[in-house]
Amino acid sequence: MTNLVDYRKVKKVKCDGYIFDSKKEFIRYQELKLLEKDGQITDLIVHPCFLLWPSFRDHHSKKLHRAIHYFADFRYIEKGLKVVEDTKGFKTKDFKIKEKLFRRIYPELIFRIL
Repeated sequence: MTNLVDYRKVKKVKCDGYIFDSKKEFIRYQELKLLEKDGQITDLIVHPCFLLWPSFRDHHSKKLHRAIHYFADFRYIEKGLKVVEDTKGFKTKDFKIKEKLFRRIYPELIFRIL
């Protein structure tokens, strides 16, 4: 049996001006806010954007290919280390590709998937 998610049941949650894709992501946001308040992490950023591949023009045509970005759920500093975090119920094919690109381009960042 595969681990499938019915997207019709996944509810977005709004809080502090952010829209979280799931209740799980929202709960993690609340946990991180408490950790930041307690001084265990600093510089919490919600939905940071990372460039994975810049836009370019195909030299054989005039077609412009759009840049590829990865929007993580959170970025913060923990014990002096920069951490990027994503809250996932499961990994999609697109996410697996972006994860590989991210790990290759940003090896200095700790990448966590919860």
